[in-house]
Amino acid sequence: MKLLKNFICIALMSMAMGACDWYSDPLELVYPGTDLSGNKDDNKESELIKDVEQVLATSADEVWKIVKENVTVYLFFNVEEGKYQMKSTVNPKLVSYEYKTSVNEEENVVLSFAGSDLKTILGDETFVVTNAKISSITCKGQESNTEYVWKRTARSEMDALMTEEEKVESLLASVEEGGGWKIDLVNACYFIFDTEDCNN
Repeated sequence: MKLLKNFICIALMSMAMGACDWYSDPLELVYPGTDLSGNKDDNKESELIKDVEQVLATSADEVWKIVKENVTVYLFFNVEEGKYQMKSTVNPKLVSYEYKTSVNEEENVVLSFAGSDLKTILGDETFVVTNAKISSITCKGQESNTEYVWKRTARSEMDALMTEEEKVESLLASVEEGGGWKIDLVNACYFIFDTEDCNN
């Protein structure tokens, strides 16, 4: 009796598996991360880019610092949107651009910052990544063949670079809550308060 039950159970399982159409929906059956043919080599480029972008991604209080001679550039990446923010000692105003990634024939990830002023500031706008670690990225400028070492640094170092207008705004906003700025004249005193609703 026990043998008969086992036999019936095996027969039912065989029938159920035989009834499945394993090839009707390859999108459901192909292992994630491979193409429809199951060829993992075709995804090598995207895996390389993904690895580098994991390194590029910075937390809210960290940025990448690039130094060339007497010029310093700071980059903050938003990998999910394919964008980055930038400040430099040449242009302390915070600007935002898009970046592009690709893989060259030597299987190195290439970062392109076309359209930004990196070309003017550093002489390069395309960088070939030769080594990427959490603490530093080594790459070569495609235009000048210069080797760069990007290093992680505190976001506060980037934020300290400000235009003259930003410096004044920061100074005006630095008074404590309830305080203000006092101007002493010959017979009068004027108080200027920094509030959200008034610029005077």
